[in-house]
Amino acid sequence: MTLPSLQSTQCLAWLLLGVLSVSFWGCGKGNATQLPGPDENYRYEVPTQNEEEAQKLMPLSRANCVDLNDCPEAVGMLIVATPRALGMCTAFLVGSDQIMTNNHCIREFITERKSCSGLVEIIFPETAKKPAERAGCAQIHYSSDLERFENSATPDYALLRLARTVFRKPLQISNEGVSEGEALRVARMNPVATGSYSQGDLQMVSCEPVYKPWFLPQADNPFSPLLVFAGCEMVGAHAGSPMLDSDGRARAIVQARLPRTPEAAPASDLLEKPEALSISTNLSCMKTVDTDGSNLPRACSADLSQATTAALREKLIPAARTSGRAAVQAETRKWSENQKFFIEWIIRDGEVLSSGAQQLNIAPGCFQDPKSHGGWLNRYRGGLGGYKKEVYLQMEVPGWELQVGYNGRQQAIHRVQISDQRYPGLMSFSPQQLKREGKSKTRILIEGIGAAPPLLDRSAELPFCSP
Repeated sequence: MTLPSLQSTQCLAWLLLGVLSVSFWGCGKGNATQLPGPDENYRYEVPTQNEEEAQKLMPLSRANCVDLNDCPEAVGMLIVATPRALGMCTAFLVGSDQIMTNNHCIREFITERKSCSGLVEIIFPETAKKPAERAGCAQIHYSSDLERFENSATPDYALLRLARTVFRKPLQISNEGVSEGEALRVARMNPVATGSYSQGDLQMVSCEPVYKPWFLPQADNPFSPLLVFAGCEMVGAHAGSPMLDSDGRARAIVQARLPRTPEAAPASDLLEKPEALSISTNLSCMKTVDTDGSNLPRACSADLSQATTAALREKLIPAARTSGRAAVQAETRKWSENQKFFIEWIIRDGEVLSSGAQQLNIAPGCFQDPKSHGGWLNRYRGGLGGYKKEVYLQMEVPGWELQVGYNGRQQAIHRVQISDQRYPGLMSFSPQQLKREGKSKTRILIEGIGAAPPLLDRSAELPFCSP
């Protein structure tokens, strides 16, 4: 994949962000979507009195591998000298003299149009096959558009030209996107507290993509410009870490961590303890030197505005409830087949339980066609080849509980549970009338428990189900 040139400045809605409060911006599509509030610093820092003091600490900084045999040679620790601190992020080699990181890791140099020479450096740790080495920054070759708001977020990356060629194999950037259920491995620099200089340990961890979380329902396909991940809690120094597929190609770049207890989905709707989540830039949505972006997947230009986010959020719980009712319908069909009933049942809302779950009850809808269901009506033949005028059947009816809310990853989910209680019932109908007219006067009584009123007492003419 060809990397973006310095001249590629079309509106990407890319962003400044680290591990802090975040808000999404679409490309000219309205106000930013507000996300959970402040977390930790957007990069790991060792405080200093001035820029000169930070520069003096740079030669002392060190990077190591947690496992020499599982340590990508293209990934290193980025150190950044500023007037207030020596900052630390993660970066990775994408060319013989070019590295990628988040633009928020070097924001001072972008916003102030300041040279990175002597102030930004990458340290590659020793691996099983390569000795440790470091290289300084020569220039900022490209950065995704910075938002004017410090606490805003859209996809976030920058390309830095190094002062010399690095003799390590660069990472290949993949444009295949990230599918739901496709785990990636993150090569990240864990900060080591020294108190006086930056030190990082390169570690590999696995992450899982999270589709349609409450705070970003637009993250719903492999080519969403922003991706959400779980299972790999991040800190500030992990910003800029590559997310690798099974072939070692970079699919995404880590840009931010969301708080473990996000001010996101309504607390009353949370069914599980919140998990720590992170946001990453989808590298399949990165514009290239030879295109204006018109060849990128359409999903890369997703509208991230507040209005669109709010509209999509409103659909999450209803969609989970609909799929939950469909699951109950499927369970009802199984129960009916096991009981050798011949009715298609419909689902009705019952009482809301103290747990918050919605109890669902069943009611008869129509008779199944005997021709396609084993000729069941023939069971009720009477004398002389005719059909019985009326029959009575006893039944024991289960109840189902449907709970809808958000899991620990802020995804709308449903839970269906069959209740322990069984409700006695009685059904009467006329096989004779059903055979003659295609419908039958039918009564179904489902009793309540103890002195409770019946759950269902319905008389109606039920037809055969439509083909």
